[in-house]
Amino acid sequence: MLKFTIIAGLNDKDTKKQEISTKEAYNRIIKVLHNNNVEGATFTEAKGLYIHDNGEAVFENSIKIELLFIEELTAKNICKELKIVLNQEAVVLEILNLDSNLI
Repeated sequence: MLKFTIIAGLNDKDTKKQEISTKEAYNRIIKVLHNNNVEGATFTEAKGLYIHDNGEAVFENSIKIELLFIEELTAKNICKELKIVLNQEAVVLEILNLDSNLI
């Protein structure tokens, strides 16, 4: 079984600042997941770091989304949609092969 972890920063790609609240980001993420028929997810809030081309270090709020029981194409579609609704340059998609079951 595959486990997908998506990490999306919340800073706007154009302004380099968080333009929407974290609560609104969750609402947008949940809508994307629902539109892709995802029945469950685990969320973790995190602080991300990236370095601008000018060397400036920037911290940003990020949301980590863990997904099981979906297809890889669905995970990739979710990433594409999240980039749009959160106005991101990119999001992280990590794919792990693991043994997991609902008990």
